[in-house]
Formats: sequence, structure tokens, C-alpha cells
Amino acid sequence: MTRLPELHSETLSSSPTITLSSPSSQAVVAEVSSLRPGAEVAFWDVYQPAPHLPQRVTALGKWHVDEPPLHQADLQTSAKDAGGRGDDLSDILREPWDRRTNLTGLVVRCTTLPDNPDGSVKISGIYGDLWDALRESLNFTENCFRPPDGAWGALKDDSWVGMVGQLVRDEADVAVAPLDKTYDRSLVVDYPFPLSLEGYVLVIKRPSGSNSMWNSYLREFTPEAWLLGCAVLVVLALSLTLAMRLSPGDDPVALGDAVMVVVAALCQTGTTMNFNSYSSRIVTIALFLTCVLVYTFYTSFLISALTVNKIMLPFRTLQEMYAKQSYTFGFNGGGSLEGYFKTL
Repeated sequence: MTRLPELHSETLSSSPTITLSSPSSQAVVAEVSSLRPGAEVAFWDVYQPAPHLPQRVTALGKWHVDEPPLHQADLQTSAKDAGGRGDDLSDILREPWDRRTNLTGLVVRCTTLPDNPDGSVKISGIYGDLWDALRESLNFTENCFRPPDGAWGALKDDSWVGMVGQLVRDEADVAVAPLDKTYDRSLVVDYPFPLSLEGYVLVIKRPSGSNSMWNSYLREFTPEAWLLGCAVLVVLALSLTLAMRLSPGDDPVALGDAVMVVVAALCQTGTTMNFNSYSSRIVTIALFLTCVLVYTFYTSFLISALTVNKIMLPFRTLQEMYAKQSYTFGFNGGGSLEGYFKTL
């Protein structure tokens, strides 16, 4: 995020002038009316990084032409064919920023967050590496500081605070920090290309009872699943009692004995009861198949729960947190999140 001073520049030529145009810049070259056959045309690029710094003069090329060129295309041709000798025009027609890479020690004011524990301001990480590479390649010096309010940049009472506020008030030239790109900020500052894509997470206190031993044995099924399983087993126990009492050839059993058969089936053990009728056998087979399925699912989920410590979160979205009305939410002010939550 930058707000750098303008570079003052001009291009010198011999005698009166003619203009050669590139897509987004103009270079003043020479006046063809003053050239005679065999004349030498030299071109320089002159720029000044800041008003208090000296001008830099860079020679771009020289041409010897036999016939005065009439326009840009003729000058380009005369530099290449047998009648003309000299450098190519591609360096002149390039963007000025491609060749003006020496800022001659220009002091660039940078604001950054956070600072080091000892109070010093040193840019580190990927942003620090990039900033050091730019300083070496462009030959400028830095004067880095942190914003007095310690904020990233937010709009408060129609005025900007933090690093963005320093850029707006011309107290800094560059903000070297992982600043979020927002619409409001883009209206007052300029962003370069993005360097990283980051997200935000909520940090809460560990839910009470999440490490309980008994919780590990009960959380395999939801409460609804536990209730449904118990209801199915009760229905099977009643069905077995009725089938044994109403079917001829079977000895009547009490409800308590039928419950013990269900418990035995859950424990993967058999029973000494005799089931002679088809109805009692069908109920018994359904009972044991149900118990096998419940046992298989429960043991598999239990092994997974004991292997991976999974914490059951009280909510997963901001809407769920707001619906509980039992949590307070806080974040560091002066950043993009402050403006985001104000618009919700």
C-alpha cells in the first residue's frame, strides 16, 4: 500500500524537438528540420526522484543518419538499414519506470505493524524480505515507524486511523504490513499486487467436560440415536414376551427374562431358552441382528474417538453463536474487521 512522491523527469535532445510516443509515455527526441545528412542525434533520460535530490542523466543512445527522418517510423528504420547507424529505439519507447531504477538514496517513510518485543521497528517475514530486496534494487533508504495508535487502518468519525490514516495524512509513504484490501481503503490509498491470502478464526475456551472419560464413551451416538436404540430394544423385548406367551409350543417367559435376553444379545452372548415357534424365532433373529449392528457401529466409533481427540464445539458459525446469547465476542479494533462488523 503506497503513496510515493512523483518523479520529476524530462528528456533532453539536440536542437528543436519532435515527439516519439509510447503507449503510456512520451519522449522528446529531435527536430528533423534542424538535422542535416550525417548528423549525430544523442538522447538522454533525465529524472529527479525528489525535488531535494540531484537529477540523474542517463544516455539512451546515439544515431548517425544520412537522411533526416520524417517521423518515428523513419527514425527507427534509419537506425537499422544501411543508411543509418546507431542504437535501437526500444529503450526509448519502454516505460520510464523500467529504466529509472535508481532512487539515489531517497528516504522512504514506511509505517508497519507489529513492532518487536524490545520496542524496535524491524520488518520481518515475507514482507521484510520483499522490502529489503526492493531497497537494494531501487537504492533508497528507509525510515520505518509504527502508528501511534497501534491500529491497522479503520474509518472512525469520518477520519482514518492507524497506518491507513498516516498514508492519507501524508505522514508515511508506504505501509509494509499484511493489510486487508477493502473497498473503503481502496478509495484513499493504492494497493500493489496481493502477496498472501489469509483468513480469520475464532478462539474460544475449551468446552467443559470435553476431556471427560465418560464423555468419550457416550458421544459416539447423538442423544436421538441413543433414545431410538433403546426404544427399539424395548419393543423387541415386549415382542419376544408376547410371541413366547401367544405361540403354541413355547414356554411363556416373563418380561424380565426377555430383557435379560436383550442384554445378552447386546453383550454378544447366547441364551438357554428354546424358541420353537416361527414367530419367536423371527423376533429373536431380529433382536440379535439389531444388536450386532449397534455393537459394530458403536465399537468402530469408539475406536476412532479414542484414537483422535475430537472436541465437540458449542457452535460452528457466527449465527449459532449469536443464537445461544451466552457468548461475548471481541476483536482488535482499528482494522478491517471493525468496518466489516459495522456493516452487518
